[in-house]
Amino acid sequence: VNFRGDELRDNFISHLEKALKDEKVPYFIDNHLVPSDDLEILFKEIEDSKVALAVFSQQYPESKWCLDELVKIMEKVKEDKLKVIPIFFKVKVEDVKHQTGEFGLKLTGRGNRGESNIAKWKNALTSVTAKKGLTSATYSTERDLIVDIVEAVKKALDKVSQGGEGTILRSINISSESFNGNIFSETIEQPRRDLPGTEQRLKKLEDILFDFKCAQLRIIGIVGMPGIGKTTLAELYFNRWNHELVFNKLILGIREKSKDHGSNWLM
Repeated sequence: VNFRGDELRDNFISHLEKALKDEKVPYFIDNHLVPSDDLEILFKEIEDSKVALAVFSQQYPESKWCLDELVKIMEKVKEDKLKVIPIFFKVKVEDVKHQTGEFGLKLTGRGNRGESNIAKWKNALTSVTAKKGLTSATYSTERDLIVDIVEAVKKALDKVSQGGEGTILRSINISSESFNGNIFSETIEQPRRDLPGTEQRLKKLEDILFDFKCAQLRIIGIVGMPGIGKTTLAELYFNRWNHELVFNKLILGIREKSKDHGSNWLM
């Protein structure tokens, strides 16, 4: 969530954060960062995200951090690696787009005068207004606005998961003799428990791992966002085909168990 902390953190953003948490929507808010922290920390969070919320307010352009984050967000949007939802909180869309009114004055004010990045900031501000967003002026209460923001985020995440982003399955074959194996990959759509088509997706996995007499070690990574069916797919495959293996073991929750017991419990 990209926003002006001094202005919104203890009111609107705190309410939005609670709503996201209640709906079990994963999010990142820089509550624990201070100006001395490296901006690269925030850039890394942006790169790891699928959806960004850019919350514009009157004091937003006073923060170089906010503006630099926005530039990074729009770079990822241009690369089609991130969806952005602009929120115009008590500020006019046109003022953000054209950097006019009080919003524009704060952008070009004394604090930013002579700033080398101002052209990038203006371009990012103009570009983001072309994206579908929400404006507080059309809502009678902040609560109603927050409800629609959370719903928009959930829809965007659902669209990303169904569109196949982050759902690459990769098989790495390592020869037992030379340790120089072939690497190949295939994109498959990850199943969810509440969606049809599980058998078709499982069939794609089976087509890759069809040779149980193979003398090579094969490592399969099923990658995707939380909650889209990675574990389900692995369990379905294991339950159907474990009888073909001489030794087999389904191990779940490795990360959590390792935190509690260390890595030795795997031995």
